[in-house]
Amino acid sequence: MTFKGGQQGLHGVGHPNGLKHIKGVKMAEPKSSLKTGSPSQLLRDLPLPLHGLSQAEKESFISALSANHRVAMDVKCQTTMCFQRFINAEMMSEQDVQDMKTLFNSVKEKRGLKGPPRVVFVNATEHGGGVAEMRLDTVALMRDLGAQAKWLVIDGADAFYKSTVHMHEGIQNPRYAPLNQKQIEYFHLTNVANFLRLEQDHSPADIDILWIDDPQPIGIGLIVKTLFPQTLVIWRCHVHVDAEESIGSFVHDLVMGNLRDGRDDVITSFLKDREYDKNHAGAFDAVVFHEEHFAANLKMADHPGVHVMPPCINPLAFKNMLINNSLVESTLVKYGVMQPRVTRSACVPPFVLQVSRFDPYKGPLELITAFVEAVKQLPVSQQLEVVLVMVSSLPGDNPSGVRLARLLQEYVDTLDLSAFPEVMQAGGPNDLRKRIFLLMLDDKTPWERLCERLAKISGFDPDRLAGVGKEIQELAEFGIEEIVDRLETSGLVSPDLARDLLKDPLPTGVAYTPEQKSATQQVLNEARARRHPGGTAVTARRVERGSLNGKEINAFEVSALQSSAMVKVQFSSKEGFGLTVTESLVKQLPGYEGVMVTTLVGGIRAQTAVCECLTIEYPPEEVAASLAVYRSLPDHPKKTYWVSLFKEIASRKSVAELINHIRHAATMSDAERVRMSKSARHGVLANFSTWVNVHNILKGMALAAQVDSDSKENKASVANKPRTVKRLNLCRRNGDQQWWQSDGKGLFAKVVTM
Repeated sequence: MTFKGGQQGLHGVGHPNGLKHIKGVKMAEPKSSLKTGSPSQLLRDLPLPLHGLSQAEKESFISALSANHRVAMDVKCQTTMCFQRFINAEMMSEQDVQDMKTLFNSVKEKRGLKGPPRVVFVNATEHGGGVAEMRLDTVALMRDLGAQAKWLVIDGADAFYKSTVHMHEGIQNPRYAPLNQKQIEYFHLTNVANFLRLEQDHSPADIDILWIDDPQPIGIGLIVKTLFPQTLVIWRCHVHVDAEESIGSFVHDLVMGNLRDGRDDVITSFLKDREYDKNHAGAFDAVVFHEEHFAANLKMADHPGVHVMPPCINPLAFKNMLINNSLVESTLVKYGVMQPRVTRSACVPPFVLQVSRFDPYKGPLELITAFVEAVKQLPVSQQLEVVLVMVSSLPGDNPSGVRLARLLQEYVDTLDLSAFPEVMQAGGPNDLRKRIFLLMLDDKTPWERLCERLAKISGFDPDRLAGVGKEIQELAEFGIEEIVDRLETSGLVSPDLARDLLKDPLPTGVAYTPEQKSATQQVLNEARARRHPGGTAVTARRVERGSLNGKEINAFEVSALQSSAMVKVQFSSKEGFGLTVTESLVKQLPGYEGVMVTTLVGGIRAQTAVCECLTIEYPPEEVAASLAVYRSLPDHPKKTYWVSLFKEIASRKSVAELINHIRHAATMSDAERVRMSKSARHGVLANFSTWVNVHNILKGMALAAQVDSDSKENKASVANKPRTVKRLNLCRRNGDQQWWQSDGKGLFAKVVTM
């Protein structure tokens, strides 16, 4: 097979890795096609055929792309994370690091790389979500292994993001609305524009391994694999997969290099401009899912590079560090879950917790119902004090989230409590309704919202905005008016701009109470004494100055809740992996150990195989019934509607299991609760830690590179047969010295004795 080169051709003279030959790929002289001009202008100049968009819509979209242009694609990965910190924390050994280096070297040797492998991770955002959260540490640890690793984030515009949100929902729901041609063309135009920028900023010819996260940048991966076939291209899907047909086919075809006439003419025409045609589009070398059957659901089960691996959390991040009683109590007091400690007899009430957005897929109505029914079965002493806390991020501008939050509160307010003792009924001193807390955490501080207002009205360029923003953060301990006054006095903003910044309403947001601030300082001092990476001097100083951002404050507050809950629940009907469960399981505070109750959906099933939990099978027919209820909720239901719905929900088998598990977890012995909590934490550390994730990434790269394809054992097993799917997902289970291998469905088999 002969391939033509792209922008600067395949690796050769001048490239540090100096590739001369890769088995099965005949190198050809490259055809230079790099052109000058902005990616947006180059996109305008390309004669790309459109079937859904008008030329006016194309022009408007390209203008929006240009307006949203990032200063740079690459994210600054300025972090101190390294393997030595995991070794110091006794979460891994020197041998584990050596094993990873050996595996990475085998990839280098297989690919004929002479210098450090150039690894590029690409996704759609550097803020929010599990991908962005784990990627910073991933890049740092890949660099610690000797890679030249980068993290790139693509440009986008509103129409593109709406299209990808549609894809995100539709890849999880077979009854979702199909993609239309306009959405597909917005998607293709964005990927072409980002490839053009990649050519200018980060030569694709110099990328050895390209790792694409989620559907948004898939088109970039296809173009790179087509024009630069020597590059290993890997796609990782981070969500549950049960796709609507058109969306599933679209994603499948882009990953497999199957371009269709009409639908994909934008990409086809672009490749033709580079003297390629759709019949030579490149298929990704490996595809990564949380569960094996997700690959089958996208019709990729026969792909030779299917790799099953879980995501991860960083147990050394400050959000997962060991906290203390003071932070627990000050957080619960802030949100009214407990009264301020005024006597030594005051104590944290036993509470049931679910941390998840208020969303139909998270079953909030079901949890409220199960909690009320479970309380009926508890001893009277517990009935009088047990609390339910449901924590969501602030719905913000999401109308459906705002509406559901309002309806949940109505459901609580109309609960029929006639079966309870009089003191627990409506208006009583122990009114059960008043012990159900629906918390919506704001993730922005006042100073962050001041920065947003400044960006919106000032007209400052990005660099100046960043500089003034740093000054605002340094002044975060003061009120908004004093901050603006200091900015004006120092000449950073004009008097007119200062007046505009102080127009009503003044920016508001989440803030620490003095008690929380003092408690967090104690936590950080204790962490630094233990050499915990999260307890750095920088973090401590920011706490002292009150300059933590909203997400960091949220992280400490959620940690306080997760560390002290008696029962932690995740009643999901659909999950990609369920990192909220992982984070709950790893939290441990002596004296507050809790038990996890969760449904067996998505990647949660794999977690429960190695972390001891109370589990619930969620029948498909009950999932469908649940989602139908949320879809049909009236705007203002009468009390009779809510009473009838309560009875219907309580009658479901899955909810009955949830009721029993809450009761059991609340009444089990302290010793049993401590044992389960410690077992679950150990399972997380051994299987879903950041360093384990990097090891799994390396295994995926090895699979993509066919590292073992020349081994005698492999040759014997695949002689005259198509290459089989190789599973590379070993883990330790429940602290024993055995290696276990997953079947991709949460079932583990022992494979070797250590």
